[in-house]
Amino acid sequence: MFRVRRPSEADLKAMAECGAEVWESLRGLLPEEWVDHEAKLSRSSEFLEWMREALDNPDVIMLIAESGDEVVGVAYGRCHQGGSAHLGFIGVKPEHRRRGIGTALLRTFLEEAKKRGARKVWLHTHPNLKEAIRMYVREGFVPEGYLRKHMYDQDLIIYSKLL
Repeated sequence: MFRVRRPSEADLKAMAECGAEVWESLRGLLPEEWVDHEAKLSRSSEFLEWMREALDNPDVIMLIAESGDEVVGVAYGRCHQGGSAHLGFIGVKPEHRRRGIGTALLRTFLEEAKKRGARKVWLHTHPNLKEAIRMYVREGFVPEGYLRKHMYDQDLIIYSKLL
């Protein structure tokens, strides 16, 4: 069993470590340098400081999924002026996948974005992340754009959902 909730300051280190583990699980699907950079960034003091500040920012949505007292999934993003919200990151530790945790994080993010005035949520993802893409499409996201050679010489797909 798991639950999704907003993190407290006490959760931030576990949240950051969960994110790093998710990034590391993407080895073989994304370029090594991208995975290394993001995993290192997730464990950095600068990222922890950003998360601390984000806790008090009404435009930022941060969520954790926990099973028992373990953080097993995370999602975060930002609401923007004009009615859009960007889902910047969502991930579940590999040993906890395929249990509905990612879907619960995504649905909660969508609810929070709507409460904060968003009429649209968008994200970008790598075409190799097929399980994530299946979840986005199942939850009503549609491909909206294509970013050629966007990051680490990789193509990305923009998906969006109107709320």
